[in-house]
Amino acid sequence: MPHDILECLSRSSQGEVWRARDRETGAIVVVKKPGGPAKIVSIQHPQVVRVLECNAEEMVMEWIEGTHMEKLDRLDAADFDRLVRQSLSGLAAIHEAGFLHLDLKPENIFLCGPRRTSAVVSGLPPSTGNHDDLTVGQGVSSHRFRDALRLSQKPNLWASLNLWENFWNLFGRAPSSAEFVIGDLGNAQSLPVETHQLRGSVHTMAPECFEGGRLDERTDLYALGCVFYFALTGRTAFEGELAPQVITAHLQHRVQPLPGPLGTWIDHLMARNPADRPASAREALAEYLDGCV
Repeated sequence: MPHDILECLSRSSQGEVWRARDRETGAIVVVKKPGGPAKIVSIQHPQVVRVLECNAEEMVMEWIEGTHMEKLDRLDAADFDRLVRQSLSGLAAIHEAGFLHLDLKPENIFLCGPRRTSAVVSGLPPSTGNHDDLTVGQGVSSHRFRDALRLSQKPNLWASLNLWENFWNLFGRAPSSAEFVIGDLGNAQSLPVETHQLRGSVHTMAPECFEGGRLDERTDLYALGCVFYFALTGRTAFEGELAPQVITAHLQHRVQPLPGPLGTWIDHLMARNPADRPASAREALAEYLDGCV
């Protein structure tokens, strides 16, 4: 894909991320270097960021509009239900295409409009959250989305202006058309994964990532369970001031359980041993629909 590099968005020892423009269409895209497996372009799902081109040197992804979950308040029941259904559906598509995501975290789950065309993409400059020092490759949200969120959170406007009404004002479309999208496939690896370089947020990594164990679909489910925990509580499931403390919390499964069937289901996703988790994203979704809805 011929493109013109516009600016460097982030640079680290692990690679670079650039904003670019497609020469033929004029569309803004994101270029990550180095790239990844070429077959990752086969993932085509509305709840997964689209990879337009990929080889060993670079990965070109769509530039999507939305705000990542770290910037959102705790989700209510209806929004959480949408998050669960859509993210597990997208994750199933990633797995069934033969890949693990390996970097699921609140910064890589986006709330987007129905047509993801411009403004924000996953895996860009670090956000200003509380755990920037423990995280690699975080997202960034658009100014007008942040403004809409701030407006929706003002107490004197809450009765008449909520988050979904702000999406309606921004897009001119029904609020129910907003959707959650899994972003940033820059760390994705082909199944099976026997070795794994530690990249991403230690807050959502499964214990087997730190122990050098074999990684499979249940590794991503653990991370998504951590995302669901964050979505309901506004805090990380496994806490610590420094990365080693967070890792120890994972290894010792030091987490405050959430109440009720939903809490039991999330704890099942975050089980210490992979064998104790659901075997697939579809199985996890079936358990949710059977016991939590």
